[in-house]
Parts: sequence; C-alpha cells; structure tokens
Amino acid sequence: MCIRDSVWLSLRNAQRSVSIIARSLSLRFPDRAERIGEKAEAYCRQLRKLDQKIASWMEPFKGRAFLSYHPAWGYFARDYGLRQLVIEEGGKGPTPRLLLQRISEARREGIKVVFISPRSNRRTAEVIARELGGEVRVIDPLRGDYLKNMEEVAREILRSFGWKGR
Repeated sequence: MCIRDSVWLSLRNAQRSVSIIARSLSLRFPDRAERIGEKAEAYCRQLRKLDQKIASWMEPFKGRAFLSYHPAWGYFARDYGLRQLVIEEGGKGPTPRLLLQRISEARREGIKVVFISPRSNRRTAEVIARELGGEVRVIDPLRGDYLKNMEEVAREILRSFGWKGR
C-alpha cells in the first residue's frame, strides 16, 4: 500500500472527506439523511477543534523542519506551516547520496529525531539518528482512534522541536 502524502493525515482534508461521505450516504439513504448530517457535523466540530488546537501549538514553530523516513506527513506539514524532510523516495530506501544529503540538511536544521512508521526500515533510521546524535521515534499514519492519534503525532513532532507543552 502506498501512503505517500496521505490525504487523511490532514484534519482539514478529513473535514472535507466527512462532508462528502455524509452527502453521499444521505443520497443513498434519504430516510437517514438528517441523522447522517448531524453525526457528520458533530465529527467535523471535533476535527475543527483539534485542528485549531494543533495550529495554535504549532504557530511558534512555523517554518521548522522534521525528518520522516516515509513521506506520509506532507499534508500535515502543509497545514501547520512545517517542512517535512523525507528519507524514502518513490517507495524505495534512500540512495547513499540522498542519505548524506538528508543527514546534512537535518544537521543544518538542528534535527535530532527521525520519525518512522511501524513499517519503516528502522535500521536505516537508527543509522541516521546516530549520525545526528539523536533518536528514532515511531508515529503511525495508520493507527486507530484517528483524533487521538493526530493529537499524539502533533505532540511528538512538537517535542522534537523542544516544545515543553502539555
């Protein structure tokens, strides 16, 4: 499965998706349209609330970069004004040249954390982390409990910037 720049890893995209799904379900099940609309709006309120919370947390870090083995977090980075440096490209592990380039970029940015998904090549990530004097942390783009996961991912990325928030 390719999850490059995964659209669902944006709370803003998720709101649009929920609205589209609700409209489609309402057309298919007109007798349930009102209930579907209510549920969709309630979930969109939760998505908006979390998006606003994360946006306020990220505000002081706009323009900062984080290093991710897999390119899944592109929409997340876009939404909050971050930059995602990616190790894997085109579904393939890094070439030696790309590896050296990412390590150099990460050093310039002061990055000490390499984010991986549970399905990433941990060994390569550990080599990079060692070169940076840092560590590997797991953030999962496919973990259940979407809202909780998105908040925890935001917290992990913020912690990598030195955030001391709650």
